[in-house]
Amino acid sequence: MIVNHKHIVLGTAGHVDHGKTTLTKALTGIDTDRLKEEKARGMTIDLGFAPFRLPSGRIVSIVDVPGHERFIRNMVAGATGMDMVMLVVAADEGIMDQTREHLDILSLLGLSTGVVAITKIDLVDQEFLDMVIADVGDYLRDTFLGDARIIPVSSVTGAGIPDLISEIDRLAGVAESTRRAPSIFRLPVDRVFSIAGYGTVVTGTVVGGEIRAGEEVEVLPPGRTARIRGIQVHARGVECAVAGDRAALNLAGVQKDEIERGYVVARPGTLAASTLVDVTLTVLRNTPGVSHGQRVRMHVGTAEVMARVRVMGADSIAGGSEGYAQLTLEEPTVAARGDRFIIRSYSPVRTIGGGRVLMHSAPKRRRFSQHDLDALAIERSGSPQDLIELILNEHGDPSNPPGTRVSPVTIEELAARLLVPVDDAKRIVSAMAGASTAEVGIRVVILPGTGKLLSVEGTAAIRTALFSALDGFYREFPMRLGMPKDELRMKVTPHWDEGDFDAFLALLQEPAAGDSDIPGCPRGIIRSGNMILPSGVDRERMIAGMPEVLAVENAYRNDGFNPRNISCILTEKGISPEIGVEILRFLLETGRLVRLGGSGDGVILHADALERARGEVIKKIKKDGSISAGELRDILKSSRRLVIPLLEYFDRIRLTTRVGDVRKAGPGFPGERPAPPA
Repeated sequence: MIVNHKHIVLGTAGHVDHGKTTLTKALTGIDTDRLKEEKARGMTIDLGFAPFRLPSGRIVSIVDVPGHERFIRNMVAGATGMDMVMLVVAADEGIMDQTREHLDILSLLGLSTGVVAITKIDLVDQEFLDMVIADVGDYLRDTFLGDARIIPVSSVTGAGIPDLISEIDRLAGVAESTRRAPSIFRLPVDRVFSIAGYGTVVTGTVVGGEIRAGEEVEVLPPGRTARIRGIQVHARGVECAVAGDRAALNLAGVQKDEIERGYVVARPGTLAASTLVDVTLTVLRNTPGVSHGQRVRMHVGTAEVMARVRVMGADSIAGGSEGYAQLTLEEPTVAARGDRFIIRSYSPVRTIGGGRVLMHSAPKRRRFSQHDLDALAIERSGSPQDLIELILNEHGDPSNPPGTRVSPVTIEELAARLLVPVDDAKRIVSAMAGASTAEVGIRVVILPGTGKLLSVEGTAAIRTALFSALDGFYREFPMRLGMPKDELRMKVTPHWDEGDFDAFLALLQEPAAGDSDIPGCPRGIIRSGNMILPSGVDRERMIAGMPEVLAVENAYRNDGFNPRNISCILTEKGISPEIGVEILRFLLETGRLVRLGGSGDGVILHADALERARGEVIKKIKKDGSISAGELRDILKSSRRLVIPLLEYFDRIRLTTRVGDVRKAGPGFPGERPAPPA
């Protein structure tokens, strides 16, 4: 017997009253009509579910869908996660309207495996049955069920049931061997209810990954977090649910009225709801086509949401044709890359097409832009590396100037956009950023310290904008040593946070900027405190050599311990106040002048004079154990206007400590401290 931990999902399809529910009961012994209204009317209204253990030991989860046209939305919700289909056609009626519509929907959803059951054969004679079988075969010839077996059955007499079970078992083996690659966990919710003593329960088909009891999950689109208290698969308690399982999750931390059909349960941070998705759109042959701006009903997963179609590169998509489009959703909805969807007309409601989601959270594209059409082609058939570059180049704030719109992307965000596990995304990115790709060039830049990602093109664009901002700053303020970091960030990347900008600066910072492994960074920067300077030019030396700067600095140097006010010096030298402010800023920033404090703008002293004063204070305290303001005034041949702020400055830098009216050695006093006087 096959040991199997993954359930295959078998969906029913077909016209109303063709015996889907009765056949499901004949196969499994379970009546999937659970609602009182269904029992009373003898008609399936909502989705029904039944487990079915096959002779091989495989377990099939049967999803029984309603056939009436009024409940097509429920049928589409049930088609989510189907691995194969059982198309049911009644022998006494043959192909009908909902047979055709269901088949169209299943084809648009990408189903490729199935079996056809001709039911109610006990109601017709052999000649009529043969005619129906031939008619069904002719109709299915050009569909994905063109090669499917057509098996006559009776749910009343049991005729054909063993043959049908055998074929389902064979197809389950095919579906099991062709399952998609591992993906992230997600469960589109098709039912939500509460149980006394347990709380909120959601059910659905796990369409990717796996989840365990005790894990934290996120309910999207509202983004509410919850914890899984328990898991059941077909009424049996389990520790883990995997792709293909019909699962019920008991959620703690979220109320029943906070969840509805169409929501998605996922691990926190792995998926996101969006209102703009790129898609390929196939329009059914028997429709008038889809025009730009048309309002439609989009069915994706178990959700139904109103949307507008933005046809790309054309004004419409004709019936029987395929094209690119963007769907603008009227409510945030989870529609991940690769998801199949259906669109139905707004009124009258009928299925008109469907397709595949290329990318969620897409930027609003220009309809006739070749760049945007090329981007859609990459989303459709590009390599993982091409997709990653596209995502990195399009992730950002579109209101920013061209070239600086990109923002760093986390590996988790990237994995969610690609709908792959984080480890897979890390592996691809590592190869794109590593030296092993030297023959094709590095394609991804990893920001140091954060691990966030930029494309090479994005890195180069931000670098160019940054140095352009620095050059502009120096044209406006030629005597500034550097540009304040926050001012530079707001000029270049106002939509970035400070941590991301710091990480980007680290890319450009010497000596890293000269590292050939960092593409697009031929110019580097130097960080001086909160200021950013371009490397390769000694701006301090250049500014210090300007005549006006030399004049002001020499004036303070010559004034010694009797410094004049800056305005007096500027007047004497014939320098405007505006230029004087910049000169003073530079001399203070570079430590050539020191602002001591005091009233007004404080007393400013040349660094040489300050060092001489420091030496005199140290010498006096070492000799006598203390120094007073008057003693320092006499030593420096200065005035109390300088001496008081000077001593307070020495107190602040902990060279001295005030004791009464004198200063003694402070914690920062050099060498051996003098012994206290006897």
